Amino acid sequence: MSARLSTEGARLGARSLWPVAFLDVLCVLALFSADWAGAAETDLPRATVLELKIDREVEPVLATYIDEGLADAARRKAALVLITMDTPGGLSDSMRDIINHILTSSVPVVVYVSPAGARGASAGFFILLSADVAAMAPGTHAGAASPLIGVGAFPVQIDETLRRKITNDATAYLRSFASQRGRNVSLAETAVTDAKAFTEKEALDGKLVDLIVASPEELFHQLDGRTIKRFDGSQTKLELRNPARAPFELSLRQRFLARIVEPDVFFVLLILGVLGLYTEFTHPGLFAPGVIGGICLLLALYAMHILPVNVAGVFLIFLALALFLLEAKFPSHGVLGAGGVVAMFLGAIFLIRSPLTGGGVSWRRRCHLLCSPCFLRGW
Repeated sequence: MSARLSTEGARLGARSLWPVAFLDVLCVLALFSADWAGAAETDLPRATVLELKIDREVEPVLATYIDEGLADAARRKAALVLITMDTPGGLSDSMRDIINHILTSSVPVVVYVSPAGARGASAGFFILLSADVAAMAPGTHAGAASPLIGVGAFPVQIDETLRRKITNDATAYLRSFASQRGRNVSLAETAVTDAKAFTEKEALDGKLVDLIVASPEELFHQLDGRTIKRFDGSQTKLELRNPARAPFELSLRQRFLARIVEPDVFFVLLILGVLGLYTEFTHPGLFAPGVIGGICLLLALYAMHILPVNVAGVFLIFLALALFLLEAKFPSHGVLGAGGVVAMFLGAIFLIRSPLTGGGVSWRRRCHLLCSPCFLRGW
């Protein structure tokens, strides 16, 4: 009797353990399936976002950099190009070159005015409105895109007919792509005709931009899964979950050229060019000063095509060069040489000073150069 009872108890115990064992098996399978799903999601290729920057005046070197970046994004089959912008404006030809490449880009382009305190002014406003997606960070602004004509560093007063012609050309160019992007064209035109500027909230409420985001991560999160309309009318759905961000930097050549056109470097090149030719003229047969001076002067001439150069500053520099040469030819007890130093210093003051960007030769570097022992030894 007791043996039968123990057998029945064993059967009941084994039968009661089956649900527990079944639940354990289900848990193990669930864990394996979760791990397999996570591994499969990890193995999926991540979308690539190529990141470019417009962080200074719009000029030919920067336009080439943007063009090469967009071409590289197409070769990589990137999901998106992010152009972070903080610019006071620049040259209209370079602006149009950048916009043309954005409009024809096979990869969607986002222009993002960032960080806080940044601006997309003048030419930057045109570039912002040309993008597939226009975004701004809190505390930024854009606009003030009235075209100006200048000789040297100063705007030129023009007659009313020519002013209207230039303004109408700029507004027509803005309408040609802003309307295709679904922007508020009438409000955008006021940035050209009335030089209006807009905060990020004003731009969003006026349908000039699409988003206000505080960071690129928030931008990608809001754009993930969104379908956007391209300039050619096609529809593209953005897949930006956990994208792989790839910065695109300036090439060595572009960094070199961008450095040359900085006002301080330009002024140093001009000084070295003048001193090199002066030394070669006073000590014929050395060759090295003449070669170095010629190269520096050619580089300075290249920079003059980009920088806002004042004509009076150029004439003062040439006057200084003439005085240096005369000092080497005629004994004046240093009077001509001293006049050359004064003319060179005044030329540096007037040479580069942009009323729009504030760019100019730094006083500290200028005085340090003119007062350095190396400079004085040239005499």
